[in-house]
Amino acid sequence: MKNSNIQIKEKTNQSLGVERERERERERERERERERERDNSTNSLSDRLIQYQQQVDVFSKNTLNSDQKELIKTILALLVESKGSTEYMLESVYQLLIQRIKVGLTFDEAPAAQVDAISYLKKNHKLSFGQDQNTNKNIFIIGENYDALKNLILIENEKDINGVGYDVIYIDPPYNTESSANDGNRIADDNEEVESGKFVYRDKFSRNGWLNLMKERLALAKQLLKDDGVIFVSIDDNEQAYLKILMDEIFGEQNFVANFIWQKKSDGTSGDAKSVRILSEYVLMYAKNAEQFQIKKDLRNLEDGSYTQQDEYVTTRGKYKIANLATNTLQYSPSMDYKIEIDGQVFIPGNDPDLYEQRVNGIVDTYDWAWRWSEENFWERYKNGSIVVKETGIYYKQYQYVDSDDKPYTRYKIRNNLILGTHGATGTAEFSKIFNKKKLFQYPKPVTLIAYLIDAHANKNARVLDFFSGSGTTGQAVLQQNRKDGGNRTYTIVTNNQNDIADRVTYERLYRICHGKGTKSESIDKWTEKTKPYQSNLSVFELQYRDVSITSDKTLDLLIKDVNQMLNEFGVETNWLTAERILTKLRSLKALDN
Repeated sequence: MKNSNIQIKEKTNQSLGVERERERERERERERERERERDNSTNSLSDRLIQYQQQVDVFSKNTLNSDQKELIKTILALLVESKGSTEYMLESVYQLLIQRIKVGLTFDEAPAAQVDAISYLKKNHKLSFGQDQNTNKNIFIIGENYDALKNLILIENEKDINGVGYDVIYIDPPYNTESSANDGNRIADDNEEVESGKFVYRDKFSRNGWLNLMKERLALAKQLLKDDGVIFVSIDDNEQAYLKILMDEIFGEQNFVANFIWQKKSDGTSGDAKSVRILSEYVLMYAKNAEQFQIKKDLRNLEDGSYTQQDEYVTTRGKYKIANLATNTLQYSPSMDYKIEIDGQVFIPGNDPDLYEQRVNGIVDTYDWAWRWSEENFWERYKNGSIVVKETGIYYKQYQYVDSDDKPYTRYKIRNNLILGTHGATGTAEFSKIFNKKKLFQYPKPVTLIAYLIDAHANKNARVLDFFSGSGTTGQAVLQQNRKDGGNRTYTIVTNNQNDIADRVTYERLYRICHGKGTKSESIDKWTEKTKPYQSNLSVFELQYRDVSITSDKTLDLLIKDVNQMLNEFGVETNWLTAERILTKLRSLKALDN
């Protein structure tokens, strides 16, 4: 019995020893994990420091002089070297410094709150559809766009491929008008004190509130743009001037491309006779890097079936079609009205000798017959083979590859900053057909407007992002443009679900244009009689939140599992994300409701 007790005691001691050794090994592993997290944190801080220092360098001299820039960079570097520094601290100090030191546009920034909640995206498999129809994913995210952008940044950064990011961003944000207030956005007093934990963007549409809303989101959006990417922002007179300055600050004045004037309304007699009738809105266009972005060239000549004839220059000039050299639609000029004699035959503009004599004697109309080119230019083109002579008159060749001066054809899709012929009423009419005249959304943008902007980017496989998606017009514009030019673009759109807009409007619209019917099999004959359903796919994600005020091992394990699952749904294979990285990157905008 005594020996038995001794054996039991020895086994117990052995078990305790093994367990203690296992515990020591677990503690060593935890220490190694903490060391890896510290290394990752240090690397992340260094990367963020470089990013901020580069941003400081691109500020114009009118915003920060060289001494101010060096002061900011020095303070940031010292902070990174300090023990216990975090990305949150670095970002907060950076924002404070540039607001206090720079000159130019200044406003009261909403103080950032260290919120104990993490956001992540979870796929809604029930709402998603068409996954087997093609491999490219169109994505619809339901939730706060600030948190959605942070998740998209993490997803793009974790992709182990070059060229990640979006080619085109289009947004149509709230315009900070009375209609915004009527939609539930209270107009706050600009002098009202803004407390850190209470600031909610969509509830404070003072100018300070609106500028904060835009600055935070545009700064995140810039991180998602490819180096040759471009962003378009619709706006009206209320905030256009402020937005222009803000975007100059975020994207750099050197990356400003254009301020488009979009004719939203046709001219009419309605309105207050004492005021100026406003017919237009604006679309601001910025490149991520103006040196790398190029507006798409207009290739319609290559696709136009009317170019059927060819000559000995076909390999260099392409095929051609002919047009009459004489015209009576241009303002008359005597230097363009002359006789042409070829092989004994005399030609005059308009082929009417009597009218020609009247013109020679000074009897002309403002728009009268003449040649398109001067006599010198005509004979140059005659020598280079660009002229066709017929009994009925003289014609010139319009080639596919070159212009009338025999120079490469380099006309661009967007040639000026005026957008005409696509009025706001068009967007309302399109929406009405899809929803059988139900008025579920006010003033949707025309599909043709957004398709026109998207098509400015040369990449027909562009990735398009809209994080103020509203009624989902951007998604439809992408699908329409793909059908028009055979492209393979994809879209990612984001909206919150305030007033059930995501469910009743955005998702429903995308479902209808892809299936040709509503989610409850409602007929949309007014739309389908002229448009074939797109039969595209859609992956739907919803923002979820986890409370991390108490970071137990179980809480962190669940968090890592959720985020890794999200990444896998976006095609990112990773199982090494640390809790520290997640806590740093995915802090939500607001605290969870108690």
